[in-house]
Amino acid sequence: MNRPEREAFPDSTTAGPHPGVEPPSDRPIGLPALLCIALLARLPAVLFAKGYQFLDQQFQYIDPAWHLATGDAFERTHEWTMGLRSWVYPGLLAGLFRIERSLGVHDPETQLVLARLLQAFLSFIPVTASWLLLTHWRPVPRARTVLLAFSCFYLSVLCGNQPNGATFAALFSVSAVLLFHGPGFRWPFLSGLCLGLAFCGRPQDALLGPVLAAAGLLAGRRAATLALCLGSIPGILLQGFTDLATWGAFLHSPFAYLKFNLFDGRNAGWGREPLWYYPALVLLALLILPPFVRIGLRQLLHGARILPLCFAAALAYLALHSIPAHKAARFVEPALLLLYLCAFLGFFHDRNPTSILSRLHARVLFAAHLVAYLLVSFWAPARGPTEAAAMLGSRADFENHLVLVDGSRINVGGWFYLRRKRLAVHPVPRERWPEAVRPLLDENAAKGLPLYLFVRKRPLDPRRAPPSIRMEEVGRFTDPFDLKRRHRVWLYRLRTRRRG
Repeated sequence: MNRPEREAFPDSTTAGPHPGVEPPSDRPIGLPALLCIALLARLPAVLFAKGYQFLDQQFQYIDPAWHLATGDAFERTHEWTMGLRSWVYPGLLAGLFRIERSLGVHDPETQLVLARLLQAFLSFIPVTASWLLLTHWRPVPRARTVLLAFSCFYLSVLCGNQPNGATFAALFSVSAVLLFHGPGFRWPFLSGLCLGLAFCGRPQDALLGPVLAAAGLLAGRRAATLALCLGSIPGILLQGFTDLATWGAFLHSPFAYLKFNLFDGRNAGWGREPLWYYPALVLLALLILPPFVRIGLRQLLHGARILPLCFAAALAYLALHSIPAHKAARFVEPALLLLYLCAFLGFFHDRNPTSILSRLHARVLFAAHLVAYLLVSFWAPARGPTEAAAMLGSRADFENHLVLVDGSRINVGGWFYLRRKRLAVHPVPRERWPEAVRPLLDENAAKGLPLYLFVRKRPLDPRRAPPSIRMEEVGRFTDPFDLKRRHRVWLYRLRTRRRG
């Protein structure tokens, strides 16, 4: 007879409660009800969270996807000239854009609403995995409250809303960690499938694979580890053959990305953050700050004892991402999601309602998450550039050239909004725009077209334009609260002034 496997973690594959934890005191929420509530929590973001989560989302994901779907021009940044990005995720998004166009949906904002809705449905995968974990594989007290908090808090809504490779990968990598707790062969296999898809969205998320495999081997779960490895193969092959078809080498993009950022150290050009950046980020995100340090740490460690694999995977993810010089919160979203799950377990299971400090901590935590939830639900970053680009894209007389004052080609608001098969963007300094536009203005004038200026930060004075140029302001665009100068845009239409 085959020797039975030891469990990965105490009670990780059984229906009994965790040792030392009281039996559940409330009835667990059903999965359909949980998914409905999660969808309702995401609907404000789906409908109103316009713009991009970060600038790279525009030219690394949305614009290339639109190019695949339509053949329109897009700005080929170094990621798309050196092969640092895979076409897998833009290809999936391009498929959605093509379906939308076939259904008669052509408005850019409506198309992005549907893209965000698809992302919301993808976020049901980690929600479902967390429900299986906390109600079947490792039942805990107050599972209903923990699941509702994890499914509806701000970071879960953000990753289930913004369509980009990083959030796509975060949803699947977190699902992989949660599903690996499942018994038998099927759930670890599905964990591997999720891990492979996460690898396609963001190669760094494959770092969780060795962590899960090591945990499985240490626990004697050899069949589960084998299932994880087999499940990850389709994603690896999808990434590899896509790179072979587009970049000419199997798995070209992850290795090129690793060389560019780690061995060449090129990512240091975007900033050098200290080694303590991610620990400080975690403490801030979990509100483990004075005077709540002792309470917050106790709750986090309480949850870590219940879900040690989630905690270990998050720490390993943070440690490996601390090696490159450039660091950012969006790089470690999977780790933050896993740590939040541990923290919620501790918060709802280890809270002392009679302590004044504990009650204050609960109120501060609730207020902070409410504010963050409202922020990501009505997200509107870089609305100035995107609305200016959308206006240009809708104008029939906008063709051939766009002159960009005080910016680079990635500041034009998105080629997804500009929507032109061919377009040359000309960045020029503010003091040189009159002489820079003359040959372009003459070329467009010969075709009966005006020339448009896309001016950032502060306006130009039409009265100071050269006498030969007629300059007309056609729009001014800012963010909702107009707080950032770089998101202020003025559009001008130029024509050659007729003599006589």
